[in-house]
Amino acid sequence: DLQDVRGYDSIIAKQYVSYMSVIEPQNELPFNRVQPIAHLESLNSPLLDILGVKYIITAETIELPKLKLAWAGEGLRVYENLAVVPRAITLPTIATRVTLDPLAELQANDPRQFVIIHEADWPHHQAIASQPTAFTEATVTQYSNNQVTVEATVAVGSWLVLHDSYEAAWRAWARPQNSPENNEQEVPVYLVNGNFRGVMLEAGDWTVRFRYSPLSFRLGGLVSFIGGIIIAFTTLVWGW
Repeated sequence: DLQDVRGYDSIIAKQYVSYMSVIEPQNELPFNRVQPIAHLESLNSPLLDILGVKYIITAETIELPKLKLAWAGEGLRVYENLAVVPRAITLPTIATRVTLDPLAELQANDPRQFVIIHEADWPHHQAIASQPTAFTEATVTQYSNNQVTVEATVAVGSWLVLHDSYEAAWRAWARPQNSPENNEQEVPVYLVNGNFRGVMLEAGDWTVRFRYSPLSFRLGGLVSFIGGIIIAFTTLVWGW
């Protein structure tokens, strides 16, 4: 159950391939593969840090300030990435960079200090004087394949960025911390920094719940429910 940013898959999201291509060209797609890092300089990319790459397994000896040798055996070394970024962070909205080409913007600006969003997705449709800002870690309190819960405290209006891949079927609800779940209010989920999920929060202490809820699944559940009612009704009529 170790998560890996590369590897084999029969279906690979184009969005993720485009993101990884900013780090270095992806030459193994004909083999259904997001390739391992091939060039030493790519290990310095902050795009790997925000992906949560905490360990690098290699046969090579690597000397980079951000990496610490964690284990070594015959022909194999494991390095710890000391610059890894937490799974969830907050950044003030003044760190927003609005652009027509988020991937190009990622090459010029550190995504640990900015939230980069496509102009078409910017909720306020206006320019902003973006400023680099240090991130604050948010706390992931629950994590599964289809639901993630995060607690965040922000002093000003801020982005909560969850460093998991964005997909339109992910929805989010926010409520004040320690309040009942019926206080949840749905908030929009935006594609930020080329691959990730972002929601906007007002100042305060918040619990944010992300849930994977595709329309096809909800429609399938409704059809199954109606089908069950029809079967039960038909069975009762037949029995009567």
